[in-house]
Amino acid sequence: MSEPLSLRVGYPVPTEQHAAVLLSIETVLELAGPLAEVRVPGEPGAVFLEDWQVTRAALMARMASTLRHISYLVPSMSRLDGAALCRTLVDHVIHYAWISADPPARLPRFLRKTYNSALSKHARWAERGETLLTPELHAHYTAFIATHPEGPGKLRPMAATVDTNWLNDVRAAAPAPLQMVSMSELYEWVYDPFADLDHPSAAALQSFVHLDPNGPAAWVDGEPERDAVTDMRPFWLAVWAIIWALTVAELTQGRPGRSALQAAIQRVRALREYDRHGLLDVRTTADGMVIGLVADADEQIAAITRANG
Repeated sequence: MSEPLSLRVGYPVPTEQHAAVLLSIETVLELAGPLAEVRVPGEPGAVFLEDWQVTRAALMARMASTLRHISYLVPSMSRLDGAALCRTLVDHVIHYAWISADPPARLPRFLRKTYNSALSKHARWAERGETLLTPELHAHYTAFIATHPEGPGKLRPMAATVDTNWLNDVRAAAPAPLQMVSMSELYEWVYDPFADLDHPSAAALQSFVHLDPNGPAAWVDGEPERDAVTDMRPFWLAVWAIIWALTVAELTQGRPGRSALQAAIQRVRALREYDRHGLLDVRTTADGMVIGLVADADEQIAAITRANG
């Protein structure tokens, strides 16, 4: 370059309205971190994802990574991109909980789908004279598929099976009086409806079309329509999705521990309730944000609870 180039880096900075969900995300990520770590011995050429200890940790690592990247979108109130990542997260949570109920039977079904896809891609590459898989891996995948003829099936019935396997225990593990939503409900709230926001659709594009309230006119200026409640919804749903996975982990591994899990859930629930009713006192300091409660917050929540029966 003959001349220096300037670079402007811009990014949204979190404000008071983002504090509750960001603290909730950090709360659950602290529990997920140790569950995403494992080291196992093996032989040269081993396919380590066929070991549930490895795949289980890798799934948790992916879910935690997705949630952390969701948190980066919170200050921008990016509902469309938040919905896309929340949809990805729910997909992984359903798979994690489904396999966790019966790893010896279900992990091979999960892997079969990936192996079958890899063999199909290998065949397409071979038509162009290229190689994707080594002969050893190709032989392993082929033998694995022959031995395990059944795949995982569709996501909606998988979510229903997760409820059959886990819902009662998940609800029993949650601190009273919280009633955890079912995995089928999460599917219906996130995976299915958010598809219209994730893929090219009129519903997603409409958010960028501003309508003139004074007449039949519209304009696009690169910015979406804003609604504080709607824009934050994917981020809160993502928190509750990973709480589901953490609860299944506690039921199957005894980690992160019942007391730690319940304390985290209670904090997230409290933050959500106080935030929803405008009862958080958020102050920005040199070290970040400090979150407390307004003076009569507990009394107001008690009154709201009584009014709602």
